[in-house]
Order: sequence, then C-alpha cells, then structure tokens
Amino acid sequence: MASTSIFILSTCFLSIYASFFDIQYPNVYITAEKGGNLTIQIVNSLPPTWKVNSAHGSLGVFAGGQSVNILLEAIDPEGGKMRFEKVSGAFPPGVHLDKTTGRLTGNVPDVDATYEFGIRVTDSHGKYADQIFSIDTREKNQCNSNPCQHNGKCEDDIDDYKCNCTNPYGGPSCQFDCRSKAVGVDNSVKTIPDAQLSSHYASGDHPASDGRLNNPRGWSGTDTGSWLQASIA
Repeated sequence: MASTSIFILSTCFLSIYASFFDIQYPNVYITAEKGGNLTIQIVNSLPPTWKVNSAHGSLGVFAGGQSVNILLEAIDPEGGKMRFEKVSGAFPPGVHLDKTTGRLTGNVPDVDATYEFGIRVTDSHGKYADQIFSIDTREKNQCNSNPCQHNGKCEDDIDDYKCNCTNPYGGPSCQFDCRSKAVGVDNSVKTIPDAQLSSHYASGDHPASDGRLNNPRGWSGTDTGSWLQASIA
C-alpha cells in the first residue's frame, strides 16, 4: 500500500510541474539512476546560425582552372560540433565540400556557367540552418598566351585553341616548316597510313604510296588532271 501511495504522490508531483515545461522531442533526455531516481533533462537547443562575416550568396567569379578555397562559417549557440552538407544544386566539377569544416576547395572548370547550391549546417541535436550559395565560372581565353608561331592566327576553344597557320607552316602551334618536315608521309615514318593515300591518273602502275617522301619508286601523273592526296581524319 505504501508503494502505491508513493507512486501516486510522484505522479502528482510531475503533473503539477508539467505545465511549466515546453517539452518537444528531441530536446528531452530521460535517464534512470541507481536508487530509483528518475532524471528528466530538458535541453533548450537553438539551431546554428551563419556568421555575419561568412560568405553568402555569390562566392565570386573564377576563371577556368582557378583554385577555390572558401570557408563557409556557422556558429552553434551551444558550442557543439556541426556538420555541413549539400542539400540542393550542384558544385562546379572539381570543387568539393569538407563536411566537417565547411571549406570548399578545388579547381573550377574552363566553362562559362553559374553553379547554385544549398548548404545545410546541422548541430548535434539535429537543429539546422540552410543557406544558398553560387559560384560563377568564366572560360579562360586560351589564346592569351599567344601559342601560335610564325604569325599563325589563334582561335579560342573550350579548354583548348586552334591555330590557323600561314604557308608553309603546320602543326598544333604552327611550329613545323612543312618544307623540311614530312608531316607523316615520309616513307620511313608512316604516321599517315597507306590506306589514307589516294591518287588519280598515275603514270604507270604506281600506287599512291609510291608518292611518299623518300620512296625510291616515286609517283608521277599523266597530265594536269592527275592528283595525289593524303586524307587526314
């Protein structure tokens, strides 16, 4: 009977004071202790906040290949550990988020684009705060370094360039003098295979491959309608 009375009193005690508590999961911790004591701990956890001086919105404009090293800062009112994660959007390819520190690092791609993404910072109690960020990337002009030699004209391309060479130069950067370079049609260096050589109206029974530079057989046409060509894929 005594045990029943104690139970009723304890229940009444909790009922009297229950109105003073605003109990919301997961901010309530209930633990049992030795001796039959029951401890109810109410934690008034507040969500993290982004620091005033933390980067918000646009994180900047970066040229193709440029490195990114940006710290996204937030504060936990209880001073606990926090975790950062991307919850929407996409990072620029090559850029990564450290989920423990909130630091963005990497190298941006060489394209004109805007990347928008949402970051969520969460504390140990599950409270969180979201923020939207963006990174703008700009394609780097590959012709700025003047890669084309011998007065060749440069055309910018995505992460590359193309040189329009003046006669008689060739090669990716117009570095070869075609008068002294076989450019793949030498008889001993067949960069261009025989299958890509063709001819029309040859003098005698000579295949197009006889027209290779330094070929002892040689090739000649019958008249002005004759031709010898190399097809470059």
